Amino acid sequence: MVEPNRMSLPVSQSWDATLDYVRRESHLLVPLALGTLAVGQAAVELGVQLRERHVESGLLMLLFVPGILLMLGGQMSIFSLVLNPGISVGEAMKKGFSRLPRLVLFSLGLGLVFLVLIFPLLILLLKNGFDPTASAPVAMPGYAAIWAGVVLAFMMWLSVRTYFAAAMMVDLDASVRESVSGSFALTRGRSAALLGVALIFLVVGTVVQSAAQVIVGIFFGALGKLLAMPLLPLVMVALGVGMAAAAIGLVTAVFVAMLYRAISS
Repeated sequence: MVEPNRMSLPVSQSWDATLDYVRRESHLLVPLALGTLAVGQAAVELGVQLRERHVESGLLMLLFVPGILLMLGGQMSIFSLVLNPGISVGEAMKKGFSRLPRLVLFSLGLGLVFLVLIFPLLILLLKNGFDPTASAPVAMPGYAAIWAGVVLAFMMWLSVRTYFAAAMMVDLDASVRESVSGSFALTRGRSAALLGVALIFLVVGTVVQSAAQVIVGIFFGALGKLLAMPLLPLVMVALGVGMAAAAIGLVTAVFVAMLYRAISS
């Protein structure tokens, strides 16, 4: 397993390498991101909007599940493209999607950890008469807020410590256990800096996607009313959010791969 470099986190170096790589390999990255990240996010966003219109949950899963898998596979494919110079988009997708079951298992594992930690709190709240489905807002007890805060802080810490797990699955063909332990080794002493980086990408991504949703929604909402096509705004907003998410996801995946390469070399 890779031994961690004890230097400080090379964020600036990795960011410069990311910008250079995106400019140089945009002819490979853009089609890959559009075909995976954009389409996947658009499917999920369309499912969210249709859910608000009370469409049957079973039908929505036909959008949610393929959309999420497409986004995860796209992320792994971008890692493969960056970490294996000279391969084609097809080869990167083949390698990236072949690691998808491990990434899904890893993601389910994180979700299970969260459920195990939060489930006792839910039982305790229900026993004490707390009704999360009440029409009027119900204040959460103080102990529950503290418990939830501790759980969320732990999950954030765990996410930071496993920041490079997916990249290691692609680069080293590591198992879930090996990638988690390897990521823990690489992130030791770097958690605070990595948390700051992750939060920056999260905030920027949220702002960009929200702006795309509002701008596209206003324009195509008016156009849909004018043309008597009520589904037009839903579809176009989904596509707009998908495009924005693809841009952010592409840059984020390349940056993570560059940062991983810098500290693991």
